[in-house]
Amino acid sequence: MLMPTKEKFIYRRRENGIHEMNWYGSDEQVLEAWSAKLGDLYMDAMTDETLCFLYRLVNIGVPSMMSIVSHSRKIQADHPMKPNTRSAVLHESHLVASVVYNLATWLNHSDRDTTRFFLMRNEDKAIRWLSDGLKT
Repeated sequence: MLMPTKEKFIYRRRENGIHEMNWYGSDEQVLEAWSAKLGDLYMDAMTDETLCFLYRLVNIGVPSMMSIVSHSRKIQADHPMKPNTRSAVLHESHLVASVVYNLATWLNHSDRDTTRFFLMRNEDKAIRWLSDGLKT
């Protein structure tokens, strides 16, 4: 597991192809870094490809809804033919998870995006679930 640094958003691509995004905050800086990285990944992906994401939400509060919606809508507008996604969200707080779940349900394309939520201690289960998506 990556340890937090002064950076609030850390990205790495795992050897198994999973894109890991670690959030250590929920401010505008984190949302900017996330949306820029997501945009880059969408640009580089094939439209018939499924991108698998592992989001780790560490010690974050409830982010600004308007800001998340704004960033998400911009990504959708910039990438209307985006690839399919499969996302596992690791969380410590059911409150944050419920907020993110509601946003994911509202913003995802139901036929192309799948999101599941896991407690932080269930990271192995989340990775197995994502790995299953890489095989299909």
